Amino acid sequence: MKLQHTDSRALLAGVTSLGFLFALFLTECVCFAVNIRSGGWVLPVAFVLSAGLCLAAGGLRRCSYVALAVSAAVGLVSAVLCMLLYDTAFDSVGYHYNTVVMIDRGWNPFSQYAWNDSVWSMHYAKALELMQAAVLSFTGNLQTVRCVNLIFTFSAAAIVWHALGLCMPATQPKWRLAVLLVALCNPVLTGQLFSALNDYALWLETLILASSFIIMWQRPLSRLPYLIVFVIVAIAINTKFTHGFYIGLECLFFAVWCLLYGRRDTLLRGSLTVIAALVAGLCLLGYNPYVINTLEYGSIVYPLGGASADIDIMTGNTPAMYVGGNRFGNFFKSLLSVGDTSWALLNGGVTPGSLARAYSSDMRVNGFGIFMVPMLALGLALMVMSRARLRWWALYVYVLAMAFCFEQSWWARYIPFLWLLTMLPPVLALRRPFIRRRAVRAVALALTACALLNGAASLAASLYPRLSYTLFMDYVFSRGRTVEVTPLTYGLRQQFEERGVAYDECLRVDSIPAGAEGY
Repeated sequence: MKLQHTDSRALLAGVTSLGFLFALFLTECVCFAVNIRSGGWVLPVAFVLSAGLCLAAGGLRRCSYVALAVSAAVGLVSAVLCMLLYDTAFDSVGYHYNTVVMIDRGWNPFSQYAWNDSVWSMHYAKALELMQAAVLSFTGNLQTVRCVNLIFTFSAAAIVWHALGLCMPATQPKWRLAVLLVALCNPVLTGQLFSALNDYALWLETLILASSFIIMWQRPLSRLPYLIVFVIVAIAINTKFTHGFYIGLECLFFAVWCLLYGRRDTLLRGSLTVIAALVAGLCLLGYNPYVINTLEYGSIVYPLGGASADIDIMTGNTPAMYVGGNRFGNFFKSLLSVGDTSWALLNGGVTPGSLARAYSSDMRVNGFGIFMVPMLALGLALMVMSRARLRWWALYVYVLAMAFCFEQSWWARYIPFLWLLTMLPPVLALRRPFIRRRAVRAVALALTACALLNGAASLAASLYPRLSYTLFMDYVFSRGRTVEVTPLTYGLRQQFEERGVAYDECLRVDSIPAGAEGY
């Protein structure tokens, strides 16, 4: 078994970018564990580590150097782009940025309570925030931290592209590109791409995990896909509580698949990899929140569960149309409704206004967009036309069943993996001999067109308010005199200070509390 795996520049670039993000995360956690201050040095150290991974995987060859250069360019361009575009998401400003700024300014979540006394900053998983804090320490610009999203997306796209080449070897590149575009047009991803929200990460984690499974199946002697699985599982369980649960279900399906088809070596190595990732992810990388939550509060998912607290965050977030319904009825109601109108796509209750509000980073009704139902129908048609075997129908049903594991099946941001149901059918259909049929190509093109329209609408809905807010903030910051403000959070104060804008704060409410030096 050799780590050196492929001449594929795409795979090497994707692994390098993913390794860079993981190195940011790991280095920050090591600093917390040994109680030393992280800083701007973390980012170049992480890049050196990811470069070493790239050379170990690809060897001292031209393809490795190209992949490394592309990864570096993606990171640089992403940071510049995010620097020019302000984030308007409520959760970004109200929670995520505060956590990032506190870490950058010296907060050690392994040994100190959150400086702003926020239960969410203290007790939630925070892998992306740690990566973002390392970026902030290097650039000094809060908006650049969202480059983590773009780097993560590039990594997933590159790894998926390589996996598609393995499972669709006789298919023309244009059709593999069509499948990749469908994958990238997931509205949960496009809607959150330029924000600090973290729900989109579950979709990227799912794509990378599934791609790793394909590589394991096709290249059983390579170590690289197991390394990818280790990294992605460790990141997933520390991104959000629910991500670890869903990633576990995905690993379970592949384990059963290996067992049924006699791949016991793959099953053994994969199981050991996941176990190692769980131990490292929960005990070291996830010391905060998992170890602290368990030891101090008796629940690994505190404050959402346990004897100490059981905070209900869903009642106030549930639209009126779902009250009294069950998870199955609300799921289908969400797919077929628009705005505040239940079953709008069936009863003709769609208006221009409701369409304009149909796409957002946090949409609670029809969060996958108005094209989701047509795409599901087209996907089912492709499954039938490609004469999908029972095992693929089992995968299709399994993905659908995963969506019902939690009561909030209506909220797309919690189940972005459902988008697999629009991606699996064209993968099966766009292979010989089915791709030779004109009807198959026509249906696949229609599904791709729907995905592109859906993704473009979601991306436009995400970018428009950010562009408007950018112009407003540039005006505020260019006034050249003291600005009177209400009490500022860490995130907002950071933005004023990095632009050199003087401000008069009425009351400072999130200063470092007494005793914060020790948890």
